[in-house]
Amino acid sequence: MAGNVHKARLRRLFRRLDGVADAVLVQGDAALLRWLTGAGEGMAVATRRGVTMLAHPMFAEACSETVWPVVVFADKGAAPRAIREALGGARTVGMRFQAVTHELFLQAKKALRGRKLVDVSEVVTQVARKRDEAEIADQRRACRIAARAARAVPSMCAEGMAEIDLMAEISFHMAGDGALGGGMAAFGPHTSHPHVVTGRRKLKQGDLVMVDFGAKVNGVGSDITRTFVFGKASPEQRALYNEVFGAMQLSFELVRKKKDVLAINKAVSKLFERDGYGPFIHSVGHGLGLMGGAFHNTPGALNTIEPGLYVPGFGGVRIEDDILITAPGEFELLTGAAPKSRLIEI
Repeated sequence: MAGNVHKARLRRLFRRLDGVADAVLVQGDAALLRWLTGAGEGMAVATRRGVTMLAHPMFAEACSETVWPVVVFADKGAAPRAIREALGGARTVGMRFQAVTHELFLQAKKALRGRKLVDVSEVVTQVARKRDEAEIADQRRACRIAARAARAVPSMCAEGMAEIDLMAEISFHMAGDGALGGGMAAFGPHTSHPHVVTGRRKLKQGDLVMVDFGAKVNGVGSDITRTFVFGKASPEQRALYNEVFGAMQLSFELVRKKKDVLAINKAVSKLFERDGYGPFIHSVGHGLGLMGGAFHNTPGALNTIEPGLYVPGFGGVRIEDDILITAPGEFELLTGAAPKSRLIEI
């Protein structure tokens, strides 16, 4: 079953690459490697005939679990020759420039010896954006696991615990549910940092509690955020939460109206400014799935919806769910099992 999925992805990719590239070199691009092969390590050369896995002995066993043949090279110095042999007569070779370092790009150019190296980032993105059933199934499972962990967060909280302790509890919960994962946890004023580094701040009565995390299933990650209050919520905390929840409902409505992410961002910012909170400082969402990427309101796309407000010195609120666009103007809510319609007091 898994092999058929990867063969079908290869066929879809090369239908779009016709006239663009004869082959694709996958080196230093973990997302594309997993999408094409299911492997998490190694390199690959893809042509319309198939994929050749290229592996150092250290990664050979892991690569052999894919449906594709594996060529093992003895050391790093032998990799360029292995790449050239796998390419055969291919003259134009594609690579996702946006996914590799400049150093790897230069190494690839040197290894190709006269072959033309072209950027296939946009073609790969367009092909991968239409998710197949295998990827969607992994996304649903990753979202279920994260949502169950989010539901359990209130029971994990205890006065005096550190942010890092709560994140450890969440990760342990997801591991017990069958998936590894991670993210961030923030208490009190730290919640006003959109991408706070989880630290040692202790949980106190009256603190806002923000958790942003996800689970990974076969390389497909979920992304969920919930905000609570430890103790009794103040009127200001409740008002901030209700404002963000209203922005989330507005975002869902605009997805149903087939609006793009820029229009949704503009509408959310207008709402916040009208209500005296100032502009919205980040995008309402991003892509999910094996290839991640930008938010697209098109059938088959996987996205987050995550409005947030952040008040320095006071705290912040963000609420995030994952959605699958099933048809124009329609979506499936993947993380809805974790409640969010009101500010939960722990």
